[in-house]
Amino acid sequence: ASFSFDPASNQLKYNVAASGFQAGDILAATIHRTTKDDIGPTILLLANHSFDNLAGTETLSSTDREKLLSGGLYLQIATRVKGTGNIRIPLTPNAQR
Repeated sequence: ASFSFDPASNQLKYNVAASGFQAGDILAATIHRTTKDDIGPTILLLANHSFDNLAGTETLSSTDREKLLSGGLYLQIATRVKGTGNIRIPLTPNAQR
């Protein structure tokens, strides 16, 4: 996954590629707020269906902008796969994972 943040517009661009999953294994992709390792509330729904590639742009609120810059947002990919369950990826501005 790659993320790019434009602080002038508060826009977060994302590109998420999912590989190694069977059709229908991915259930959703969401962005959450968090503190440390806590499970935080969903702030953005990127997909509520299976996907191979997912790309787009979302505008963050001022609160979520500050959370992003302080390491307080993460991408969660919900799956049906036992043993994997939900995949959690911390968001950092202008990072690739």
